[in-house]
Parts: sequence; C-alpha cells; structure tokens
Amino acid sequence: HTPHDVTEFMTKEAIRLQGHLDLDKFVVCDLAIGAGAFILQMSRIVSERTGVNIAKFLRDNAIGFDIDREVLLVAGLCFHLQSGCPQKVTEYNLHCLDSLGKSASERIIQKIGELGSSDVMGADITIGNPPYVRARKEDWVGSGFVSEDSRNLSSYFVEQATQITKKAGVVCQIVPLSLVQSKNCQSTRDVLESKCSKIQIRAFDCVPGYMFDQGKIGSNSNSSITQRVAVINCRLGQNESQQIRTTRLIRWG
Repeated sequence: HTPHDVTEFMTKEAIRLQGHLDLDKFVVCDLAIGAGAFILQMSRIVSERTGVNIAKFLRDNAIGFDIDREVLLVAGLCFHLQSGCPQKVTEYNLHCLDSLGKSASERIIQKIGELGSSDVMGADITIGNPPYVRARKEDWVGSGFVSEDSRNLSSYFVEQATQITKKAGVVCQIVPLSLVQSKNCQSTRDVLESKCSKIQIRAFDCVPGYMFDQGKIGSNSNSSITQRVAVINCRLGQNESQQIRTTRLIRWG
C-alpha cells in the first residue's frame, strides 16, 4: 500500500500538470487500484480545492481496476468509510479486470465512457503504483505492447495508462528507477516520448515514504528493501513543443 505522503505528492503533481478540474466530465483512473490509496487521496484533495462532496466524487468521478476481487472489496470498504459511511448502499466504479489482458484498453475506455459521458474517450488522470514484477518473455510474446521487450509489468502498466488516458490528460505513476534509466526499458521511454508533450521525471535515491519498509529488519535501515523508484508525470498529446525534464537522484522529503 502506497504511503499517504507519496499519494499526496503524486496527486498534487498530477492535478498541477493537468491544469483544470471540470468535474462535470473529470475522471481519475487507477489500473491496479489495490485498496484505493491514490483515488482516496484524489478525492480528499479535489474536495478541499473545489468543495465537491467526497462521496459524490468517489461515485461519479473515480474508477479503478484490479485483477484481485478480494482487494476490490477492501477498496470498496475504504471508499465507504471515506464517504462517511452512508446508510444508502452505494455502488462504486470498481471493476475486476486484468488491466493488461487482451483488449483490456478497449474495455477500460468503455467503462470510463459509461462513468463520464459519450464524448469521454479516456481518463483525465491515470495515477498509480503498478506492480514491480519481472515478466517472463514467453508469457508476453505477441501481447501488443511496444514495451514488450522491457520484460517488466510496470512498463506494461505505464504503456496501458497512455492508451486509456485522453489527449491532454495526465499519466502519473511511481515505477522502478530502471524504467527511466536502464537500457532494457528504452522501449518504455520511447512510448512516452512518442505520446507525451511534457514528461517530468523525479528519480529518488531512497525509498519515498518508506514504501517498502515491510522488508526492514529491526532498526537497521541498511537491511530494508531499497528499491529505487521514479515518479513519472506526463501530459499526453503533441500539440505543443515537447518538454522532457528529469532530476538527478534526490532524497525523499
């Protein structure tokens, strides 16, 4: 589960790059929603800035997907609690779906369209913390992903995010640092460069928010899991001159 300080930072950065919040059509999406930390954070921040009722935002402006039915029940409970435990039964837009499966992008866009309106062809912001898992080459041959040879599920989730986000929308993901630095993931960076007008990368030399502190042994920080990560924040579309900005390795907060 992504810590509060990380989801807060990423949500604010995504909204800043997106530039406006037209809640009549606005849709935020998480392709691997887990317990819903990012969308819950989005609901709180948008409510603070616009005055929209959190329960209404979670019902009308948020959508999430996950391959695990049980974790979606947890997300639904978290949405219910964040909404103030309404007595009326509320159905949230949480769908059990393999976000990387065959024809998944078409099904996801369809679900987003059902949430928004007939002219909504994708999410305004796709945000999340996709699985950091190596992919076996033989399992993904013919998958259709341009980034297939990166052999990393995070790469595929990033590419899928660019597929289901509308033009001028924002993709904000926290990924292994290798996606923005290693030779093996060049195809992932090619996807972003071909589809995005603005790419902002913040590369971290430490674990933001101690995302992986479950691997820490006692008080010895040297024994913790030290997966370096990067936050990528991209705006889709090619109507403006392209800007790519990245940091050196920086320390978290």
